[in-house]
Amino acid sequence: MEELDFADKTQLSSFAAIHDNDINENGHFVYPVFKLKKESKSKGVIILLHGLNERSWNKYLPWAERLALETGKLIVLFPISFHMNRAPRTWSDPRAMMPFVDERRKRMGNYNSLTYVNLALSDRLTDSPFRFYSSGKQTVLDVMGLVRRLKDGGIPYVDKDASVDIFAYSIGGFLSQVLLMANPDDLFSDTKLFLFCSGSVFGEMDGNSRTIMDEKAFGKLKQYFETDFHETESKDLSPTLNQRVNQAFKAMLNLKNFIRLRESFFEEAKNRIRTISLSKDIVIPTRGIVASLGSSASTILEEIDFPYSYSHENPFPDNKNAIKDLVNASFNGVFYKACSFLS
Repeated sequence: MEELDFADKTQLSSFAAIHDNDINENGHFVYPVFKLKKESKSKGVIILLHGLNERSWNKYLPWAERLALETGKLIVLFPISFHMNRAPRTWSDPRAMMPFVDERRKRMGNYNSLTYVNLALSDRLTDSPFRFYSSGKQTVLDVMGLVRRLKDGGIPYVDKDASVDIFAYSIGGFLSQVLLMANPDDLFSDTKLFLFCSGSVFGEMDGNSRTIMDEKAFGKLKQYFETDFHETESKDLSPTLNQRVNQAFKAMLNLKNFIRLRESFFEEAKNRIRTISLSKDIVIPTRGIVASLGSSASTILEEIDFPYSYSHENPFPDNKNAIKDLVNASFNGVFYKACSFLS
């Protein structure tokens, strides 16, 4: 993994009194893969990127299994920096986090959206909203490193000429769009991207959620990127590539930034990108995706609805037997489209 040094730009959190660069889990981690037994070497790879503030792969295992079975490709479930197993386990432990929830309520107010689930992300982003950029850029570097290994034949069960595509959900789609737009070393020139509940610039999202981040954190984050944000250079990238990655990131921050870059990218790549939005999604609503995609929305985007109660965070609820058949049918519909496009 490439390493970024952002220690001087971030603050310590009360529940994690070490610098980000010293959180060992973020730099040394494993990622699960799904591979068909009959294939000695996969001729295609799909990188699956998850949503913001995710701590478990459980939700995504059926997604990865379906993608593997229907496309025959190797599925790599890749964790975003400081998410999943790239963060201390205590960050998702209710017993460990509840005292800090109470402490945050005393400092910030009793926001209904604050929970032990989103405490770690809320506190870290309130202290240092720069972390949204630094962890995103770290993930971009990590995915670049993975794809280089794939293309160099460095993974024994993957053909070195294997195609590399991406299935991305929620904020994973934001990062994927940055990757394809910057296209470092032409690694993603032929990559197909399937987005689910994703595709909007950050400024059109609403991350205030009991499972993502609380109201105070999201307000601080939006204000920071509207007024105070200054990107940094990475020693692991050339000045030209740093500029391309930073411009792509800023183009996906709001509708005013690098409009020509964003619109020309989607126009050029519209045959390689598809996105499905959900009509009742309030975190990444369809209107924000349409505004972000511009004239390419008619080609790239399809809005659908499910015949049951769902949310952005939980599109396929599994705890209601009465709607099991409806959920399964909706899941099958989404992944039929995804697998058809990515095959």
